[in-house]
Amino acid sequence: MGSNPWTKVDPATMVNLASVCERYGGGGHARVGAISFPPDQGDRAREAAAEIVAECAPMNLQNNRS
Repeated sequence: MGSNPWTKVDPATMVNLASVCERYGGGGHARVGAISFPPDQGDRAREAAAEIVAECAPMNLQNNRS
């Protein structure tokens, strides 16, 4: 996961990607993060991806309107 390093969006309004990734056993920094799942946990990886999109999409839409 990552965000545009050249965005003009106020960082205070952006999702902290490290915090999101940490909930799924991953990590990173405020603007970039990663999560790894074992090969036999593809269903869990897809579930996590859907949850992350649901969390981040509304914020992304709001920031793109600014």
